[in-house]
Amino acid sequence: MKLNFICFKATLVVLTLLTNLNVNAQVTIGSGFPAKSGSILDLKENDNPGVNSTKGLLCSRVRLEGLTTLEPCIPSSEFVAGDETTHIGLVVYNMRDDLSIGLCPGLHVWDGATWVRLPEPCQPAPIDPDLINTPNCYIVAPGAASEEIPVGKPYLVWEQRSDLEKLSRADKVSLDLIWQDVSGLISGVELVDGDQGPFSKIKVTANNLTGNALVAVRIGPNGNNTDPIRWSWHIWVTSYDPNNGGTTYTTNNGEKTYVFMDRNIGATTVNTTDANSMGMTYQWGRKDPFPANKYFGTGPDFRDLYNSSNTIITEVDELNTETVGTGIQHMQVADLKNLGKSILNPVIYYYAQKDDTDTSNDRSDWFTTDETGASSDSDLWGGISGTKSPFDPCPAGWKVPQMSSETKSPWDKYENGGGWDPEYTMGSTGVTMGGTMMGTQPSLGFYPYGFPRFPRPIVSCVTVGCAGQNYVGGAFVGSYVVNSERGAYWTATSSANNLAAKTSGIVGAGSPMPSFTNMDFAKSGGAYVRCVKE
Repeated sequence: MKLNFICFKATLVVLTLLTNLNVNAQVTIGSGFPAKSGSILDLKENDNPGVNSTKGLLCSRVRLEGLTTLEPCIPSSEFVAGDETTHIGLVVYNMRDDLSIGLCPGLHVWDGATWVRLPEPCQPAPIDPDLINTPNCYIVAPGAASEEIPVGKPYLVWEQRSDLEKLSRADKVSLDLIWQDVSGLISGVELVDGDQGPFSKIKVTANNLTGNALVAVRIGPNGNNTDPIRWSWHIWVTSYDPNNGGTTYTTNNGEKTYVFMDRNIGATTVNTTDANSMGMTYQWGRKDPFPANKYFGTGPDFRDLYNSSNTIITEVDELNTETVGTGIQHMQVADLKNLGKSILNPVIYYYAQKDDTDTSNDRSDWFTTDETGASSDSDLWGGISGTKSPFDPCPAGWKVPQMSSETKSPWDKYENGGGWDPEYTMGSTGVTMGGTMMGTQPSLGFYPYGFPRFPRPIVSCVTVGCAGQNYVGGAFVGSYVVNSERGAYWTATSSANNLAAKTSGIVGAGSPMPSFTNMDFAKSGGAYVRCVKE
């Protein structure tokens, strides 16, 4: 008879009594009164139906080895088949305090497969609430490793938002390199100290190259790439560091002072002839980037990306080509609340349904099918709260710029609304703000035209050069029109209809009326971000 799983401090007394009594007898401990008829063991000092003792039952103190093992009650060397079943109901007071294996002090009962804590499960260790404010973009120097990226953030976001479901801490954590825009850019993606659930940390190591990548955490039962993506981070591999001597520009729009980076998020150069100066495009309110156009000027095209095996993955215009790419894809939003899907699918560009009456491209949202604006979230980038949001795409210490008032954009002193004087020389690839072009204003650096992305599909295009063709939502605006010198730069501020956001748009020298002006652009469109210091 095994004695290792002793529960009661009084067990030895019980055994002594049993040696002097019929083994089928009922036993009372603490008094000479007989045991109650329905009990085998009755602990009492008298036979009162109410309070009948001044003492209680004290369970054995045991340091359990794990949730699914009977050790140390039954050492592994003595374990035999069937012990899990024959010990159902075994009760101990566990002394081990180790939430990483699901154990904390308290009464536990064996249910045949696992120890169940009574009267309630162990309360998990709290996740540092400040992790919700950690960035979605990490700058990594070429040939270097990132700082440790905390996995706790998605657990907090999914728990706190009513339109998302709480993540299970029992699920496994794994990592995935979703894409990189330069072959061999990323040399390693790892969990520091392995899977620690919500306390896991990620380290990304870059080769001696520059570019951009997207790294995702998968959380689910399998611990591999069959589990769903629950969050993803933009890795910006560049020698530019705005927090450590990198060029920045300061301006005041008459109401507020802004300190700008000298480039768009994701840009690896500010060379006015290098298309890598365009950086990344974003749908308003989303944290995940989509690559910019491959070329400047009149030859637009999707960029090739590379997976973790350095195999090319493609982005195509599904409507125009009737094919589906293997990388970035385009899909019409189909849900009233689409935030969860956008997190699960960071490589899907969600566009609004076709609407030929929306000629201004200012009333659609990737977040929802509801085009009244009632179901949109206008604080996704902190435009209402005034603080950096959990979905802000900028690196630590930086955020998407906000309008200082309803009509004052961060670039207000550089905007004219009616067009620049044609005598101004504007580059073929972008505009250098201030300096010789705007002698009364300080320089803000180079702003590439780039190409915004369509917020909706265009079917049977009638514009010169594209008549009768189809273009999917997410294709590049300017790709199929006469003037391709244009760009758009997001602010964090939503427009009054909640379906668009305030943007500063450039129409270049190829237009009859070149301009840089404040405008509304649909949230399902794709534009560029020039971060400002928090």
